[in-house]
Amino acid sequence: MDRLDLAVSPRDVELFFYRYDSDQDGRLGFWEMSNSVLPLDLRQRDEIEQRQATYQLSYETRELLKRVLRKAIETEAQVEHVRHKLQMILRKLENVDVRQIFSHLDWINRGFICKSDIKRIVDQFSEHLNDQLVHVRSHPDSLEMEALFRRFNKDKQ
Repeated sequence: MDRLDLAVSPRDVELFFYRYDSDQDGRLGFWEMSNSVLPLDLRQRDEIEQRQATYQLSYETRELLKRVLRKAIETEAQVEHVRHKLQMILRKLENVDVRQIFSHLDWINRGFICKSDIKRIVDQFSEHLNDQLVHVRSHPDSLEMEALFRRFNKDKQ
């Protein structure tokens, strides 16, 4: 991060590594780093990964890389903050536990949740949004849903 002149807190970097360092060795290999900065769309990813560059990163590319890394790190910090708030709420509510929350999401008792379950919840809580916007953002095949699922599905990593 120093090499990119990216000022971030050590705790936020720790959260970022926890998310992307899949083998938890304290280092990001090529594929781990790629997962943090490349697009979710497989066609775009493949195109970028296949390039054979023999030149240094341009100023614009370095700046974009810094922005992507900064946002990825900020996102991990925000998600952790929300988790902490949820933990505080759950401590106060003695009659609610994580299993109940999971059961609410897994409303047909399959033992797992999928994109359509998340879509159902997003749709339920998004009634105030424009119908078209909700459809685009919560469609099970959308990039937003894929990003959400990749973010929390530890089985895929």
